[in-house]
Amino acid sequence: MTDLNILIVDDVAFIRIGIKTSLSKYRNLYMFDAGTYEEAVKILDEEKIDLIFLDLNLSTNSQTKLEHENGLDIVRYLMEKETDSPYVAILSGTVNESKMREAYNLGITNIVSKPFSTESLMSIIDEVHEAMYQVPLPR
Repeated sequence: MTDLNILIVDDVAFIRIGIKTSLSKYRNLYMFDAGTYEEAVKILDEEKIDLIFLDLNLSTNSQTKLEHENGLDIVRYLMEKETDSPYVAILSGTVNESKMREAYNLGITNIVSKPFSTESLMSIIDEVHEAMYQVPLPR
């Protein structure tokens, strides 16, 4: 089995759609998307996810502050579950040094700058696939 389940977490719908669209031509990639911490946790509890593309800043247009507006809260949630955690790659439009340092401290080393290219996403997907299956992703 060489399929990869990918979760895209970003509060901006067109970013999620853009990633799904740009990767839709590749076989063996099954994509889920979430716009909030709560949606992401629900998917993580129900599906076996291999890779998460994670935005650091999860927010809405509402005036109320979200309890989990830091995307790294999802990584902390996974660590608390003490199960095999998926690989995580940060999607970042701006560099917030404290959040990046926090990400590195949580073991995240892959960062994709927005705007991203399909090639930059596929590079991470290939890396994860080879780490999991020791073979290149079928094209």
